[in-house]
Amino acid sequence: VGGSGNSGSGIGGSGFGTKQITTRFTPTEKKPHESEKIFSLGIPTESQCLYICNQNRKCLAIQYNKLRSFCNGYKSKTATEPLSMEEKAWIIFYEAGIVNLSMDPETSCTDSNHLNLNHKCSNAYDGKVEPEIGHEWASLTAKGEWIKIIFRTFVQLVQLEVWHRCDADAQAKEMNLVFSSNFAMSVNRTCDGSDFFKHCTGQARFSRYDFSPAIIVDWFKITAAEVCQPGTAKYFGFTEVKAMGRFMRN
Repeated sequence: VGGSGNSGSGIGGSGFGTKQITTRFTPTEKKPHESEKIFSLGIPTESQCLYICNQNRKCLAIQYNKLRSFCNGYKSKTATEPLSMEEKAWIIFYEAGIVNLSMDPETSCTDSNHLNLNHKCSNAYDGKVEPEIGHEWASLTAKGEWIKIIFRTFVQLVQLEVWHRCDADAQAKEMNLVFSSNFAMSVNRTCDGSDFFKHCTGQARFSRYDFSPAIIVDWFKITAAEVCQPGTAKYFGFTEVKAMGRFMRN
């Protein structure tokens, strides 16, 4: 989301190889410590192992043994132990990487207000960036309106990407960002909007801000400080807010 301060070089995924079965886990050539294990199950396929861990919010790393068809889940997000030659041949390890934290099923939100039930705050993190009724957050007015995104636990936030609504009346040129860590910043952007959805595709509608090093937070709040069209401003909001990072260990 533009501006000065904690600017970094963006986010990069950790892990080895090119195989990636889910957006939450990436392959690694290290393993977690055995003391971090939370379950061990006989599972016939690697995909099923990944699925089971993905449903368990405490599971942050996976070991799947192709030879013996068993699946271990770990509560540690950091795989550090080296692999033996046998393990390299038969065992696949995954660890939780950088994900869209907003898309976690337990992420929640509050807002200053919303236009109606078709424009509630949870629409701002439903995975759809293009404008569509029922998939945008829109407030009643503009300047001073805000949205707060709340995570189920503390996270390492590495990047924030905000997708603005198409209408110029509904966009802010300056936003205040406040985080639970007491870090706050003011960010500016160039207004680029139209009153017609058909013109939306060519707009520079998203703002991105990278945090390096990552900041540790469990919520953040975005407020419209200055609007793009003060005379006609209304229905400030976003089509999508992407918070990229890692969940901290539970």
